[in-house]
Amino acid sequence: MSLKSLEKPLRICVRNFWKGAFKNDFFSYLLNEILPNSFELVEDQNESEVVFSSVFGDEKTDIARTIFYTGENLRIDLRRAAFFLSFETDSWGGRNCYLPFWMLKVAWSGRKIIAPAADHYHATESLLEIDRLLERRPVAAANSKSKFCALIASNPEPMRINLMAELSRYRQVDGFGPAFGRADLRSKSEILGDYRFVLCPENSFYPGYVTEKLLEAYSAGAVPIYFGGIPDGACFNLRSFLDYGRSLDTAQLLAAVVALDTIPELYSRMYGEPLLLAKPSIDPVSNFVGMAIENILAR
Repeated sequence: MSLKSLEKPLRICVRNFWKGAFKNDFFSYLLNEILPNSFELVEDQNESEVVFSSVFGDEKTDIARTIFYTGENLRIDLRRAAFFLSFETDSWGGRNCYLPFWMLKVAWSGRKIIAPAADHYHATESLLEIDRLLERRPVAAANSKSKFCALIASNPEPMRINLMAELSRYRQVDGFGPAFGRADLRSKSEILGDYRFVLCPENSFYPGYVTEKLLEAYSAGAVPIYFGGIPDGACFNLRSFLDYGRSLDTAQLLAAVVALDTIPELYSRMYGEPLLLAKPSIDPVSNFVGMAIENILAR
């Protein structure tokens, strides 16, 4: 069945997602781009044509009608759904599409920008503007930074705390967020605006697992110090940030930080680099979801 032949809104049931999912968010934007007559959210799975499920619950769904999404570092389970959206780069025979969490945070063309909330720690950021991540940053801004380095974290994961301790041997790294008893509801840009560096490792490592942390640290105006699963061939510019994963050697990382912090020319050079080398596209995700829905409706 072709989506173009749909004459009514597609009936979709959402299960095991966070509160407010598919309402003025990335998924509603995506579906409105794909479906000729938009969609209707229904509570009863039996009344739906397609089910979207995730990892924030354990309610079972009709596998044959389910598209499963995970942005968490958890493996997909081919027994749970017909199709998957995940950070895993393997297509699993055409059943999975790579959708790292950072892509949910982008102001894609035509996506309505909703003012960020100010009542939850994870909901205070504006959408990321791709064009700003593709441009060189003005070097003059690098010279205005008066503070050294900060880490914002809700989870005191050992890797990030260990890296924080190692960097603090040189200069103290400031901690923000629930992990440090400082659940600041300001945006990251407000908190980090005066910092030269931002320590932003992922909560855990897996190839392809890349969240918003790197992009938001860069957007806040700092040089990111990162550790994560950036896949080969990704559009990220490795000259624009420090990546602990390149050496897995804290001595080398600390030496690089000290050099950047004490040699203005080195810091300005890295600071000025764009984060992205090429403009990413949401088209592969849109095409995959469209294909998945067509296959589910044709079953």
